[in-house]
Amino acid sequence: MPDWKVNEPNIDLRLHDEPLAYQSSVARVSFQIDYWQRDDRTPETNVFTMGVGWECSWKSYIATDGSTNDTVVLYGAGGGEILFTNLDGTAPNYYYNLRMLSLADTIGNLSGFEVYYPSGAKDVYGFLVTNISGTVSKAYLSQKMDAHGRTTR
Repeated sequence: MPDWKVNEPNIDLRLHDEPLAYQSSVARVSFQIDYWQRDDRTPETNVFTMGVGWECSWKSYIATDGSTNDTVVLYGAGGGEILFTNLDGTAPNYYYNLRMLSLADTIGNLSGFEVYYPSGAKDVYGFLVTNISGTVSKAYLSQKMDAHGRTTR
């Protein structure tokens, strides 16, 4: 069911809806959309967009410069940003207790990322987008795995 909220004193409009959902015998899969009037993210018109101020529960990506050992920013589904400076999967980030591991192929090229949750769940960012020089600029969410190994792709 759609809901809305207006934050005062800035009169900031927020909308939320879940137009699509499926309940399997073990998990619920849903598609949720959110609108935030004061969202300052720039929509990505060349890859994945719903318009200015709109976010969805399936769009999440990691912005990177293409190296396997640099600082990256995770742009979460539905909005929000998380900075990761440790990409070897050992140290959790301070605010959310998430760990990130950068993946490389056999010759050292960046091949994706994995984000580990305290519950044992993991997100895989394996759909890579390169810039004009061939360097990976973004890695999009390609699968979610719960603590029991059940995967949504």
